[in-house]
Amino acid sequence: MKSSLNTLRQGAIVLALVATAGFAAAKGVPGDGAIPVVELMPLTMRYEADLKLTPEQIK
Repeated sequence: MKSSLNTLRQGAIVLALVATAGFAAAKGVPGDGAIPVVELMPLTMRYEADLKLTPEQIK
């Protein structure tokens, strides 16, 4: 039980650090700091069945 609490605590710390780093990186980008759509394509393709995209949207 004690090790699972330590693992959970470590996971929460890592998540907080990653989120903080992401916000800092977004603030350092000129403009609105949005992720370019091209970088989201692999993620979209991986989950297109879950997203229930139409053939027009997939194109």
